[in-house]
Amino acid sequence: MSNEESYLAILRYLTNEREPYAPGTEGNAKRKIRKAAACYVVRAGTLYYQRKLRDKEGFTELEVVLQPERRKGLIEAAHIGTGGEHLTRHQTWHVLSQTYWWRGILKHMKDYIKDCSKCQERTDRSRSTNDASEMLEELGLDVRSDTNETDDESSNPASNTNQTPKPARKKPTAKHELVFVDSKGIVKQSSSKHGQTILDQLNQQRLNNQFCDVTLLIEGQEFKAHKAVLAASSEYFRELFIEKGAVSSHEAFVDLSGFCKSSFLPLLEFAYTSELVFDFCSMAEISMLARHLFMNEEAMAQTPNSTAVSSLSDQSIMQVVNYVLSQQQGQKISEEEIETVEVEVGQISEVV
Repeated sequence: MSNEESYLAILRYLTNEREPYAPGTEGNAKRKIRKAAACYVVRAGTLYYQRKLRDKEGFTELEVVLQPERRKGLIEAAHIGTGGEHLTRHQTWHVLSQTYWWRGILKHMKDYIKDCSKCQERTDRSRSTNDASEMLEELGLDVRSDTNETDDESSNPASNTNQTPKPARKKPTAKHELVFVDSKGIVKQSSSKHGQTILDQLNQQRLNNQFCDVTLLIEGQEFKAHKAVLAASSEYFRELFIEKGAVSSHEAFVDLSGFCKSSFLPLLEFAYTSELVFDFCSMAEISMLARHLFMNEEAMAQTPNSTAVSSLSDQSIMQVVNYVLSQQQGQKISEEEIETVEVEVGQISEVV
């Protein structure tokens, strides 16, 4: 069923009480017509689409235009201003969308402006006077080139002695953005904050129980989480989900009997925040549990804001753990080991 046929079917459903459906309409099609008709109303025989007002209560009614030729005429009338000037795409859409509606209206408007000869000439002129670097500079972006090609004239001071130096042009730069353009004109842009932003959003979703697909039961208490985050942080959970067939979309329930809540929760927080915070007395249990879960020990050891572990390597953690255990058990260790471990313990004391 085409768009025009769909609108005619909705119009018939809203106006013909005796025969709201065309002969031969199937049950599934009838349900779709009834559902779509809830957004439309008929005024004086004309079909109107009711669009909800953004940030306001109520609706605005837009006339549904069915005739292709009339659609083209309305786009042309909205595109050409009162003084004969051709409006931009944004301005044209603002004028057109205030009164009319049909499925595909935005694409039709874009195609019309794209084929407009006057607008095309204006676009060609602007392209001839501005290269890619100048366009990026106008946006306030710093431009660097990844090409390996060298400029002989700029690299040879002797060749520039007779040239009149060009006046320095102040380039607006954005402190937080850096754009790279390679020799093929491909723009590459990266964000150093993107990864942490995504992790923060996932943690907020976990705390608000949004989109969580796994429940962890520890010491009789349930904790919601995301399988993707757990599997990415722990080889143990990845293998567990694959083995239990929990890679599907249904919610999984994992009973972690034998796990200690005081040891596991800091590791769960680390998976979502990149920060490992725990009591010093729990270091041995957390270290052993992290190995049991096959977590990324290097990432844990290099966590910048983690309490007591921020400046310690994985080997240093084990030295401290062994030192604490040996002191608790009354065992003697060599003077060299004591000297090494006391340095590491001193680093911890400064943090704690």
